Amino acid sequence: MEFKEFSLDERLLEGIDAIGFTEATSIQEQVIPLIMQGHDVIASAQTGTGKTAAFLLPIIHKIITGSGQDNQVKALIIVPTRELAVQIDQQMEGFSYFTPVSSIAVYGGTGGESFAQEKKALSKGADVIIGTPGRLIAHLIMGYVNISGLKYLILDEADRMLDMGFFDDIMKIISYLPEKDRTCCSPPRCRRRSGCWQKRYCMIQKKSASPCRSRQRKSCNWRMWSIKIRRSRWWLTCCSRNS
Repeated sequence: MEFKEFSLDERLLEGIDAIGFTEATSIQEQVIPLIMQGHDVIASAQTGTGKTAAFLLPIIHKIITGSGQDNQVKALIIVPTRELAVQIDQQMEGFSYFTPVSSIAVYGGTGGESFAQEKKALSKGADVIIGTPGRLIAHLIMGYVNISGLKYLILDEADRMLDMGFFDDIMKIISYLPEKDRTCCSPPRCRRRSGCWQKRYCMIQKKSASPCRSRQRKSCNWRMWSIKIRRSRWWLTCCSRNS
């Protein structure tokens, strides 16, 4: 399936074409239409199958075509490491090059100058923030990040964040989110424990898909990740774990 068949904004398609993408992968074919239709999604697939583009492309499209103030954050992507934050931001810049959508990666391990630059960008209101939990909290508690218009929350590699002990940090970040009537989706074992199984969601789990080689094809291993949010529920996530 070609990307132009998803009815994406022409400016976004121009960026996709400039990068050299033409055919969508299996996970992209399944996830992109669901997010475009406004569904909450939890997706699992192996590394190298295009999960990042699967959630970035429809979110960029919806930011371009949607409403909202220019100085408000529209999407928040939480990741476990600064390397992943940089990687996603680079892809974001490529896809959105011909669009007005802005993004910034925020992560620790840098000096005060970097923090000041992040503060300046966040104060002006980047459309998409990609960040590690600790750094995001550091900015949020200072009060200059406007997330009152936040529409999309993405937890990338959520199982890895759990392994790294970020559960409490994730909960703290979620406490800053505006109240929304959103579906809470979590891996199968957690849905039974949290009661979220009654909520509507779309789950996609790919045990193997190109371009992974046959010797690398292993089943994905979901780890318990249960989020209960008082008064509101947010959960739009693409995460994976290779066992």
